[in-house]
Amino acid sequence: VTFRNPNVKVESKEGDDIYPQILIMNSHDGSSSFQFRVGIFRVVCSNGLVICTEDFGKTTLRHSGYSFEHLQSVVRELTNNIPKTIEMLNVLNKVELDENQQQAFVQKAMEIRFGNEIENIGFDSQELLKSFRKEDEGNTIWKILNKVQERLVNGTFHYSKTNNQIKKYKKARSIKNFKRDVELNERLFKLAYEYAN
Repeated sequence: VTFRNPNVKVESKEGDDIYPQILIMNSHDGSSSFQFRVGIFRVVCSNGLVICTEDFGKTTLRHSGYSFEHLQSVVRELTNNIPKTIEMLNVLNKVELDENQQQAFVQKAMEIRFGNEIENIGFDSQELLKSFRKEDEGNTIWKILNKVQERLVNGTFHYSKTNNQIKKYKKARSIKNFKRDVELNERLFKLAYEYAN
């Protein structure tokens, strides 16, 4: 479940407004705790990017034995962290990556997406760095992150996979599993944050 206040946003001169949000994840059978995460929502591409760093992390709440007051305090704590989220986004929007750093970013992002299979995967970094829209043009960490993130999540890129010395070219599939989507976004944001420090 995603909670977002349409009146709380970071306005951009380019029209690329960002809305902070709180995600609540839960298992269908009650086998795991509620998980609360702070995220952001970009209107321009309708993608969710989940923030998970040492400053934000995630908060969990057991299904049993909690009060409504406790639940409120958890949500309040996450809401109070939103200014830190905005501050972090401003840093990502200022630092530019050179061509070598961009290539390295794409390589690491593909390793996140494909895991151990990456050794057999071939791809064109420029395809993943290509902008879909004017708002994503540029070399800041924020712009690079959003271009690569959107392609990896939506499957809008091509790659080759080698099995038994046979190379096959494929169009990537979009990620539809919510848990995998959240995990990928968290790891991509951590990667971007490493480049900002």
